[in-house]
Amino acid sequence: MKPLLPWIILGLVIRLALIPAYVHPDLKGFNFGAYLISQQGQLLTFYDYLSSLPAGHQLVRQYHPDLFIYPPLAYLTPALFMKLLSPFYPWPVFNQFIFDAGNVASSSHMILLTYLLKIPYLLADFLSLWLIIKLADAKSRQWAGLLWIFNPVTLYSTYLIGQFDIYLVAAVLLALYFSSDSRPRLAAITLGLAAAFKPFPLFFLPFLPGSKVKNVALGLAAYLLVLLPYLPSPGFRSYALLASQSEKIQFAKVMVSASQYLPLFFVGLIFLVWKHRQNPTAFPIYGWLAAVCLLFYSLSHWHPQWFIWATPFLTLWAAAHPPVRVPLLALLGLYFLLGLTFEPSLNFQILRLNFSLAAWLDNYHMADYFASALRGAFAATTLFLLTSVKHRS
Repeated sequence: MKPLLPWIILGLVIRLALIPAYVHPDLKGFNFGAYLISQQGQLLTFYDYLSSLPAGHQLVRQYHPDLFIYPPLAYLTPALFMKLLSPFYPWPVFNQFIFDAGNVASSSHMILLTYLLKIPYLLADFLSLWLIIKLADAKSRQWAGLLWIFNPVTLYSTYLIGQFDIYLVAAVLLALYFSSDSRPRLAAITLGLAAAFKPFPLFFLPFLPGSKVKNVALGLAAYLLVLLPYLPSPGFRSYALLASQSEKIQFAKVMVSASQYLPLFFVGLIFLVWKHRQNPTAFPIYGWLAAVCLLFYSLSHWHPQWFIWATPFLTLWAAAHPPVRVPLLALLGLYFLLGLTFEPSLNFQILRLNFSLAAWLDNYHMADYFASALRGAFAATTLFLLTSVKHRS
């Protein structure tokens, strides 16, 4: 860690500079939930808050009752930091941000609030750095640390867009650390807790060492334990228990009858599970988890911030295995090109540009073709990476 100290300081300076540079609208939703928990005492009832208001209420018109669509830890974690930092919060600015973000988001009054909302991410980010250094072998430790410190996906998703997925990443890395330390049961429980931010880490459970049945059972039990207090909530059951985003994994399909189909993500996932059972050392553990992520990105219309889920595995992979660096760099380039095809708030508005690449391409009926070509290149590069690049743990 000591040789990395100057780079860590530089990375911290970059992060602190990016925090106030941009305020994405998504920063409102989960922090509104955190506010209801930490300041209004609605620990178990916040999922139902908006649906309990009159239909004509300003908040209902602005957000709709289905605002809170994530599992509980997505709101409980920022609520904890909000509670701890509440004496420093400019609450009038926060209220204006929730009710009328357009008039305050670009003002100087938002700087302090933006720091308070995003600075807790630094804890998860630097915990992730420490875990990556611990997980990397001695020869690649410096490389792994540098790749994480200057990881553009983390800088973009966490400090510009302000998404909370860095907490999920830290939890998954902690599970990977427990797994490498011959504690697969603790790793499974930690993955279950990571899924209480967003459910995707549940797909990692079959790739932990030890009994797959026990690992899956322990991970699901930990996940359900967090969900249990919220099951009586109609809002939670309607909007968060089976969030609409989870349907994305079924979009890529091959019809086998008028009503039945092969869901390609699950076909690929089960194939990976069998391959892992046959030869678990074909990839390092983080390589298997990277494979699950890349399979998902290749077969779904994913949101740009979701790519951070794979970054710790890809960082460890690239640091330790030079043959994967070129295809991984290609995937990173394709990721950012795809990011340009999303709504302007995720790309050009960050640079204060009033431009939409998708809208411009639509003038030539090329938007979907362009994005589809990029997705095809991403899937092909993933296929090459997982079948042609040979390395051992």
